[in-house]
Amino acid sequence: MTRIHRAIPSRPAASTLAPTAWRVRFISGTDSPAGRVIRRFTEPAPAVAVAEVVQLSDLPGSPVWPEPADELLVVHIPNPSASAEIGPAWIVPGENPDATLPVELPLKDGRLLWRPGRVIIEGKVRSIDEVLAGIAEFAFYEGQLRKLESAIVPIEAGAAADVTHVYVVGAEGKANRERFRQTIERLATLRLTAARVEPRLYLRPRALPLAAQNIVRRLCSRADTEARLESMSDRLEACEDLYEGAVDRITDHRWYRKGMWVEIAIVILLFMEVLQLAATMIFHGVPGR
Repeated sequence: MTRIHRAIPSRPAASTLAPTAWRVRFISGTDSPAGRVIRRFTEPAPAVAVAEVVQLSDLPGSPVWPEPADELLVVHIPNPSASAEIGPAWIVPGENPDATLPVELPLKDGRLLWRPGRVIIEGKVRSIDEVLAGIAEFAFYEGQLRKLESAIVPIEAGAAADVTHVYVVGAEGKANRERFRQTIERLATLRLTAARVEPRLYLRPRALPLAAQNIVRRLCSRADTEARLESMSDRLEACEDLYEGAVDRITDHRWYRKGMWVEIAIVILLFMEVLQLAATMIFHGVPGR
């Protein structure tokens, strides 16, 4: 079960209006690394979210590609009208056609802007702890989904090239059988990982406070995670059907060839038995007479 540590590193005092920035890193493993652990995860594998305060001047300006799944930069601007240090332009994606556009989430006294790897929180929020907890929860599992989406791309490219080979069952099919089997294993691993990530993007994280739960639910809706999960399942199924069918055909062909030789051997043995019986009848007469 995931749980939240109420203390967030270097939380600004309620009276300050200065922007504050955090770098949240998602680290695999069960041990607590250096820094303040704000979330712990068990699915699809043990991991922790570690937050550390960073200076605004140290934040990267230009967007990176591919969009990070293991790190999140969060900037809280209590008074956007009085702050010129960073603004919505910082969260705009680059020119890559696959880059994700930012989504806006209204808050009670402000708004939240999110895109993979970057978040801006504008306005005075009641509890920055809860907001950060909700953001970390969503960002971790959305990042896991993006990892799955990236992992299926090369398999789909290989599948498109293999369409002309999966129906070949001769010597070429035998040569491809091991490669097809390894592809099925990779697909099975992705399917198992997707099955463990999916509930985290469908169900409310009950270990979080209600305000953080609502942030996770609303971000999932704005980021279309449900549709993306369904699309991911369809893509996995298409590749699974292609390669499982190919391995089945090659295996059936091998058994057919082996079975054919067994049948030929049986026919030869029966023929030899008939010859032996015929020879016995010729030289010794019909038994019983």
